[in-house]
Amino acid sequence: MERSQAALFDGIMLLLFASASVAMLYSFLNGYGVAQDNALRSAYVSAYLQDVGKSIFYINAASLADVARTDVQVTMLETFKKDSEASNPNVLCNPASKDGCPYADLATPSPSSDQGCGVLRKFGISSVADLLKKDLGDKGGGLDIIQGEPFTIPHPDGSRQTEHRPNVCFDDKFGHPTPVAFPQNCISHGSDPSLKARWDAVPTVPGKTALRCAMKELMKPFEQAGYKYFVDVLDNSANPVYQQLVSEGGYRITNHWQADAEGWIDCQDAINKGLTDRLTSVAIPFRVTDSTTLSSLDSYQLRICIWPGRK
Repeated sequence: MERSQAALFDGIMLLLFASASVAMLYSFLNGYGVAQDNALRSAYVSAYLQDVGKSIFYINAASLADVARTDVQVTMLETFKKDSEASNPNVLCNPASKDGCPYADLATPSPSSDQGCGVLRKFGISSVADLLKKDLGDKGGGLDIIQGEPFTIPHPDGSRQTEHRPNVCFDDKFGHPTPVAFPQNCISHGSDPSLKARWDAVPTVPGKTALRCAMKELMKPFEQAGYKYFVDVLDNSANPVYQQLVSEGGYRITNHWQADAEGWIDCQDAINKGLTDRLTSVAIPFRVTDSTTLSSLDSYQLRICIWPGRK
């Protein structure tokens, strides 16, 4: 009897040990599989973002002239689609009301129009990178002298942010007014009619617009998966290049309207605003010839960031 009980007890303990071992093995393999899957997904995402950064060197800018046509149903819906995190997300945008619509200013009414992305039609032999380098290569003209002096950026919510004065303007312009406006903070619009006229006389080289039109197409897989993206440009000191506010015609390179409305400075704002703690970013080296010498190179970084949307 005692032997039978001992054998039964030993059998039960063996089954318990075997079950625990199997459970531990399953838990380990499952956790390993999830971790491996996450690593592979992250690698695929990073590889795609790197390819996006490389592609701007090969994409002909003129080929993007029709990506925001509003006389074609498909591109019209894409161009006037509201950000799902904006107010009234189900209401389409229109040319008169762009609030909540990160692509509305890129709208091109017809095949012959030079509005929005249509302006790229004039640059048939230039790549996106060519135009971007012109846009970022226009420092100088007296700006180096005042480099480092602080200036204040007003935000729509009434707050103000102090930044260092840039020596380059990311603004679809190649150059600066003559004589150089002082103080200079890359604002081409303003209450001074003479300053606006001088800015309007500066040659247009739509590097920023070309990059925005390219990202509108290249980032569709992430946008359709519910991700937000933001692209910034860092100088050789890792400081973001200044971009104008929406009120000054300065839309960000993003599908997130809040970034436009609040005048985001760089990718870090996605974390600063409490929108995510899962930011994925890739930085692409981007060297630009200094237009004032044509013999030296300025080192920039083109940084692409994505994060899961809230809706």
